[in-house]
Amino acid sequence: MELFELAFNKGTIYDTLFVNIKSVTAYPSVQEFKENEPELFKQWEVIAEGKYKVQKVAGVEEAYMAQLNDLYVKKGMYYPEFSKIVAITYAKVFAEDGQLKRDFSKIVDVDEFKVVAAFNNYLLQVSRDGIQSTPAYFPTLCGHNIINNDIPLFIKRLIANRNKFEDKNDLIPFILKRHLKSKPWDANVIDTLNLWKFNSISNTPLSMICDFVGLKRSVDLLQMDELSDYYWKNINSAETETLEFIALQSANQTNLTIQLLNEMRML
Repeated sequence: MELFELAFNKGTIYDTLFVNIKSVTAYPSVQEFKENEPELFKQWEVIAEGKYKVQKVAGVEEAYMAQLNDLYVKKGMYYPEFSKIVAITYAKVFAEDGQLKRDFSKIVDVDEFKVVAAFNNYLLQVSRDGIQSTPAYFPTLCGHNIINNDIPLFIKRLIANRNKFEDKNDLIPFILKRHLKSKPWDANVIDTLNLWKFNSISNTPLSMICDFVGLKRSVDLLQMDELSDYYWKNINSAETETLEFIALQSANQTNLTIQLLNEMRML
C-alpha cells in the first residue's frame, strides 16, 4: 500500500509496529577499534581517506590517528559495520475509552547480542503469527528514518552476531525479508522522514517536525554522535543510569512517531 494511503488511513495506526533503534560506536576510541579489529579498522581508514579526505603524513602517525579518532566518534555510529546496538524500543497502540493508549517495550543492554536476540525473537514470533493467520497478516513498520537506518542497521548487526545464535537457520524474520523484497510502494512501511517530505527532497529532523507540529516530548532528542559520546563517557561509571537515559531517548523518539502518525491520519 502506498505511503500516503497508509498514513492518511485512520485505522492504520492500530495495525502498526513502531520501532526505534539506538546505536553507538563499537569502541570508545579508534585506538581500541584498531587493537580489537585491525582488519576492519583498515576499512575505516579507506573511508576516512577517501570520503572524508583524512590525510596520512609520513612520520606523523599521532596526528593521523587523532584525525581518525575525531572522525570515528562523530561518524562511526552512522555505519552499522562500525557500531553496536544498545537499545531498541517498540510499541503498538490501541483504543480504550475513546483514547489512544500505548503499549511500550524497551530492550537495553551493554551486550549487543542480548538486545538484538531479544528483539529478533519478538519479530520471529510476529512473523510466525502473521504467516499462520488467514489471510496472512503483518503489522506496518513505522519509525523515523527506519528505511535508511533502523531496518538495515538491525539486519547488519544481526549478521554480525549470527555465530552467537544456536539456530542460524531462518535467522532474519520474515517480516523484514518481506520488506526487503517488496517494491517501495508495497513495502508496508511508514518512514516518517519520507512522509514529512510530502514529495519534496528535504530531510527534516524529527525534533524540528515535533516543534513545528507542537508534539509533546519529555526530553530533547540527542543526535547519534551526541548519544554515542554520552554513552562512552558514562557507561563505565554509571551503567544503570546511562542505559536508562539511552532507553528514554529511544522511547521518546518512538512516542513522537506515534504522535506524528496520529496527527497525519486525522488530516
